[in-house]
Parts: sequence; C-alpha cells; structure tokens
Amino acid sequence: AYATGLLCARRFLKSLKLDSQFIGVEKVTAESVAEDGDKEGEGDRKPIKAFLDVGITRTTTGNRVFAALKGACDGGLNIPHGNNRFPGSKNEFNPEQLRKNILGIHVAEYMAAMKEEDMDKYKAHFNDYLKHKIDEKNIEKMYLTAHEKIRKNPEKKVKKAGKKFIAKHQKPTKLNAKLRKQRVKEKVNNI
Repeated sequence: AYATGLLCARRFLKSLKLDSQFIGVEKVTAESVAEDGDKEGEGDRKPIKAFLDVGITRTTTGNRVFAALKGACDGGLNIPHGNNRFPGSKNEFNPEQLRKNILGIHVAEYMAAMKEEDMDKYKAHFNDYLKHKIDEKNIEKMYLTAHEKIRKNPEKKVKKAGKKFIAKHQKPTKLNAKLRKQRVKEKVNNI
C-alpha cells in the first residue's frame, strides 16, 4: 500500500511537471513528515495539499489506507494527518514498527517463523514468493528496489495492443421500419 501511495503521488506530480520541484522523502525512514507539509519547496510554491478520503473503510490502527497515505506524503504531497493510526502506534508513534511494515520486514519474520515450524505450510503459503525466488532474506531489498524504480520512472508502461477478439457468431443488425417492410414485400413476391 505504501508503494501504491508513492506511485500515485509521483505520477500526479509528474503529470503536473512538478516532480522535480517536490521530490519528497528519498529514503524510507518512517519518520513523520506531517510538520514538513507546510514547508515551501525549492521555489516559492508549497506542496500540493490533498485530503484522505477513506470512504467506508474502517480507520483502525495499522490499516493499509494509512500506509498509502504515508507513501503519498513521502512522494511529495502534503496530506494533513496525525501519526496515531500508523502500525504499532498504541500510545505514541513508533517509527521502527512503521518502517518494518513498509519494507515487509514483518512478513520476513513471519516467513522465518513458519519455515522453522512447518515447511509444507510455508511452501503452500508463500508459493508465489518462492516462484520469484524471494525469501525472508531479500524481501526488504525487493521493496527498496521497487521504491527506487517508482521514484526513477513513475510513468505507466504502455502495453502493445493484442489481437482483437472476433466473435464466432455475430448478431444481425436491426433493420429499420422501411427495410423491414421492403423485406416483407420481397418475401411475398417470391411466393
């Protein structure tokens, strides 16, 4: 979710040609950027202010919505927020726990624990990770390279158009009243 927020922010700023002016946070530190939102950029402009609309999503502590919010803030947008809903925030903000969640370290710890406990369950549960040769040792590196690639080029890759689907059976087009009457006359004349 953090990467999604980061990608949205970088694409939005790039579409407005402000990506070089508002760089955001280069490295994931998980420190608060709420105070930095009102600071001016390199020029005389302030960062673009956006507001989080969660809709009907439950705003419980640690929800993915807040990871996306953090990604968008780190991407260069100014989204007013508090730190009390980030993961690990019970009474006070815990940046270490937030960093663990952003970089998937909590997943790596779970992978290691499951690997020791039950290897069959581990292989079934993390099958997609294992197909892509990702284990608990390199999951953090995977997220860091993904964030780096997003910052480098947030543009959407254009896919080549595939073959156009051709239906096997096409419905005949509807005839207007004039053509229907003409068709009836032709059938009557043929009898």
